[in-house]
Amino acid sequence: MYIELKFMVAIFLSLAMFSTPARAGESDDDVELHRAKAQKLMAAKDWGAAEAESKRVTELKPQDLDGWLMYGIIEQRLEHFDEALSAFHKYLDLNPPADKAETVRGKVADLEIRATKQKQEVVATHEEMYGPRSPGAFVAFAPIYDPSTSSVLGGNVRDNFQIGFEYRRLIMGLQYDSGTIPSLLAPNSSGTYVAAGPGTLKTYIMFFEFNPILTEPFRGATGPFSIFIPVHLGVFDNSVNISSGSGAGTYGNFGTEIASGLGAEWYSRSPFKVGATAMYHVGWGFSGLEGSGSSQSPLESDSGTVAYGGNVGFELKLSFTYLFGYEKTLAEKAGVQ
Repeated sequence: MYIELKFMVAIFLSLAMFSTPARAGESDDDVELHRAKAQKLMAAKDWGAAEAESKRVTELKPQDLDGWLMYGIIEQRLEHFDEALSAFHKYLDLNPPADKAETVRGKVADLEIRATKQKQEVVATHEEMYGPRSPGAFVAFAPIYDPSTSSVLGGNVRDNFQIGFEYRRLIMGLQYDSGTIPSLLAPNSSGTYVAAGPGTLKTYIMFFEFNPILTEPFRGATGPFSIFIPVHLGVFDNSVNISSGSGAGTYGNFGTEIASGLGAEWYSRSPFKVGATAMYHVGWGFSGLEGSGSSQSPLESDSGTVAYGGNVGFELKLSFTYLFGYEKTLAEKAGVQ
């Protein structure tokens, strides 16, 4: 490659004596100043600075043969293969001498192969870097959700929001949902149940998930999709606030839940992925929704059913994750792991 570049530089220098005049209204002195700077920087192997100067030559004199050749050589040296190919094609479009053109055509053929290989390597690197092993932060929204606390008490909770982090398929997150219970039965100060409501229901769930994958993205028939089985464990805290009436007060309980189902994620070979997960939850409240006083009885539905706050029900959530990127360790690159 070094010999080829030296030969290309020699071609460029031989053409430098036959530069095309600048367009009307532009200074030949400015063009030659940028050209001289680029040549000096090339000799010093300061390819980044040379790139800017040579590009300026092509902008001031778009019909300049040696300007395009110089720019192409510099871009090739920087391994900007697409830019180098574009510059060499422009050079060929300007009808250079036949022997010089033949040499550049050979270089173009080689660069096209190298550019294709470079793109394939970039794709493979991104598939690994932004794949299932990459840590990330996510937000999620469940448009279909029917927790039993709400359904037993006649509430209108139908969705939830989630945020969290993931690391190698292990997820830690926080979920929040809220809604209104139009009417229910609440104990008054003497412990007698009276009609109450409306009440505001709020639930927080801290959860952990492990999502073993069934299919790797870009490794089989599912293409950019990964299919996985979510294994979910959560701890929830429910609260119902009744603001007025003889049953006014704040009632709450806490408990635990498990869930599982099926999920799919789409990987974009970039720092972003989206997913959809369907799960069925089963939960257990450690008590009913009780007030702060020890004598308080738990809330009941209008029909007299105690709500223990178990998060039992179906959920479909959509997630959006920003991936921080994963880089193999030296041992993994060496094939030790």
